[in-house]
Amino acid sequence: MNHAATHLEDMKTTEAKTVKKRRESGVKVLFRNPLAILSFLYLTGTGLMAVFAPWVAPYDPNYMDIDARFTAPGLQHWLGTDHLGRDVLSRMIHGARTTMGVSVAVVILSAFVGTSLGLISGFFRRADEIIMRVTDLLMAFPPLVGALAVMAFLGPGVENIVLALFLVMVPRVARITRGETLVLREMTFIKAAQMMKAGTGRIIFRHILPNAMSPLVVYFTLLFAGTIMAEAGLSFLGIGSPPEVPSWGIVLSEGRYYMRNAWWLTVMPGLAIFIAVLSCNLLGDGIRDVGDPRQYGRARK
Repeated sequence: MNHAATHLEDMKTTEAKTVKKRRESGVKVLFRNPLAILSFLYLTGTGLMAVFAPWVAPYDPNYMDIDARFTAPGLQHWLGTDHLGRDVLSRMIHGARTTMGVSVAVVILSAFVGTSLGLISGFFRRADEIIMRVTDLLMAFPPLVGALAVMAFLGPGVENIVLALFLVMVPRVARITRGETLVLREMTFIKAAQMMKAGTGRIIFRHILPNAMSPLVVYFTLLFAGTIMAEAGLSFLGIGSPPEVPSWGIVLSEGRYYMRNAWWLTVMPGLAIFIAVLSCNLLGDGIRDVGDPRQYGRARK
């Protein structure tokens, strides 16, 4: 009895050391990709700036100074002013609050609901047919067209944007999770767990979900980038955030009429959207490398 307990303790110690080595190797792989680190820092900084927007922004985003209309970028207004004399930098900072907030909410909701549906669909054959037919119906429309249809029905509003983009994105998360679950369900270690009478919940949450997380996390970064573009597109078309709530898409839309005389009104929000989307893609590449075992041997060299 004591020998069995000692053997079990040794196995736990060995497993703990293996997990620690994997984490250390993953950190090394991540730090070998400076673009991923810079992308993470940029997104983190933008998120913090959005959270503390009322204290970071130099002006009220809706304050109008008619005498300062179309002021070029300078010391007083770092990104200039718009056609109503509003400070573009302040509107960009508060706009990040809307754009990033909507994207975070959509990704979290889609990840929770979509992952749950994908696990159920991939593991339980009877539920698979029902869930996949519903996702097929939702995926029959292109993402932006589906979001436009929902927003046309619900009307402008931040909460409505979150709901519209959630309905568009969740079936795609469910599809990817289902595919990973179908592959993992046939793996030897899952069959062994079933032979040992492991519970369904333990198999799903202890064995399948952790092994499916690596590709899912990468997809979530891409989903975040897609949501930023979708929210900006809806706001640009005038059916996203209401005019009194700044967002990057609204700032870009308002500046498109003055592109020749005030280039900064379109360049600045467009550049912010471009860098945010690019950062998400680069961060996703870095996370993908961390989940690739072939990278660990290179990290130790």
